[in-house]
Amino acid sequence: MTIFSHTVIPKKLSNSNFDNWYSKINKTLREKGVKEYIESDFINDLIIENRKRQSLGLPTIEITSHIKNDTIAIQVITNSLSPELVSSIVNFHTSFRMMEKLKRKYIENYEGNTENLYAKLVNIKATNEVESVKVIDELNKIFKQLDIAEETITDNEKSKFLYSSISEDAVEHFNVHLVNNYEKLCRYFKFSIKMKNMKNNPKYKSKFYDYYKNEFDYDNGNFHGYEIERPHSRSSLQNYSHLHSHPAIAHSHSHHSYPHSRPLEKALISLERKS
Repeated sequence: MTIFSHTVIPKKLSNSNFDNWYSKINKTLREKGVKEYIESDFINDLIIENRKRQSLGLPTIEITSHIKNDTIAIQVITNSLSPELVSSIVNFHTSFRMMEKLKRKYIENYEGNTENLYAKLVNIKATNEVESVKVIDELNKIFKQLDIAEETITDNEKSKFLYSSISEDAVEHFNVHLVNNYEKLCRYFKFSIKMKNMKNNPKYKSKFYDYYKNEFDYDNGNFHGYEIERPHSRSSLQNYSHLHSHPAIAHSHSHHSYPHSRPLEKALISLERKS
């Protein structure tokens, strides 16, 4: 006898009954105490965090119980799907990502659809340096949603969205030499703005220098590992801006690496028109 012997399985999902099916699935998951597993991507986040911890030699987070509960949620979902539908989501290893796949398929104009996510990216615009720093978190949330939606975006393309989203007074902190390493670019961008603000504040200048003295080349305005080619920094920004505004040039390299999705191409073209 399995743990599902006394479970009332909802009617099989079809094109016309998603709302009713979803309501019954939620009721079943709630009764089993595993509804939270379809509400966020935290298991995948924990797996990624554990990989980072392993690479640093740190203790990992215990996730065995979460995986066990998520397996229950997965079985509840898949037991109410046709074999064809099960095969279309089997590569998604968590119940949350499986459910997101089904929502994209059955909910018209779902907010997690790629077209809607790219529309959000294109319309993000900061008005000052403080907002520009906050924009990074906003962008990263959408990039994560795109990853869940099976969309591949290169670091270079992520950098284009960042460049388009920041305010004019924050452009000087955008290190064009890091556009192919988005994570490093974001760290530099935040550090650079923080450095400028603290450097201009006599109250914090000495404290700031002491804190970053091993990381920061104060005279040249560089963080070790994030060096700017100062003599060419302004021309490099101008070149990047020029490249960013010409579709034929901007995409010539990436077309050879992998085919873009149509929504991504539209979004990048929209950015270029805004430039």
